[in-house]
Amino acid sequence: MMKTKNPFGKTAVVCLMVLTGLAFASSAYADTTYSTTMVYYEGLDFETGDIHEDEMMFPYPDCVDFHFAYNAGLPIHARVFQEYPAQIAFLDEIPFSEVSYDDIETLTFTGGTIDIPFENDDTIIILTADGNYFKMGNAVEDSYSNGVTFDYQQLTQHTPEPATCMILCAGLTAAVLRRRRQS
Repeated sequence: MMKTKNPFGKTAVVCLMVLTGLAFASSAYADTTYSTTMVYYEGLDFETGDIHEDEMMFPYPDCVDFHFAYNAGLPIHARVFQEYPAQIAFLDEIPFSEVSYDDIETLTFTGGTIDIPFENDDTIIILTADGNYFKMGNAVEDSYSNGVTFDYQQLTQHTPEPATCMILCAGLTAAVLRRRRQS
């Protein structure tokens, strides 16, 4: 029995591994939406998802990106106050589902306090001290827990689509094959 040599060799295996890794990486953390409930005056670290307990601890630990405040004088009580050096962009009546990484360059961020009610149809983008962008929205005040339930998601640039990666790998494979034939 005659053995035939695989014309693609290790290149095809490496390309397949790269494609598989990119396909999984592009859909992993970046597209995951988290939902949480925070009591007023608790702080959240977006990078870890850790909620830092109330205890009226001012100032908050350096890792806290924002906290909710409570304004009893208005019908919508929830206010979002970012913690220095985090910055905030408030998107009034822009639904959470309609905001993507591509919108970031059109936004104006501020380090100052924005005392605006955080309603269900609003989205807030926070630029953390670590340089990451997170969106939060779908806010619902919860009188039972005396807090706010909301969704948040990290905004990242999407990796190239698998078809683009396949074209790149096909080109690399062709270049390797052509080089092997020439030698």
